[in-house]
Amino acid sequence: MEIQGKTVLVSGASSGVGAAIAKAMAFAGAAEVLLLARNEDALRKVAAEIMVAGGKARIYQPVGLTLQLDRQAGFASANARLTLDWVQNAL
Repeated sequence: MEIQGKTVLVSGASSGVGAAIAKAMAFAGAAEVLLLARNEDALRKVAAEIMVAGGKARIYQPVGLTLQLDRQAGFASANARLTLDWVQNAL
């Protein structure tokens, strides 16, 4: 799938694989990368790194996705409010 110009939501985006995926999506030309994870401070850092490099990112929702109910609520909220082109789960 072509990422250029797409809106992408990345879960687990605060560190490790999730942060790397978020950065890769931004650098591949995503119109916006929405960051989702529990650690809001770490999400701010990842968003800042993406924006300093010229990408567009924002913290979508600081939420934990380890519990199924949290996952369902997080993705239902995203689907209700946004038109997502791509969802990448880093869990």
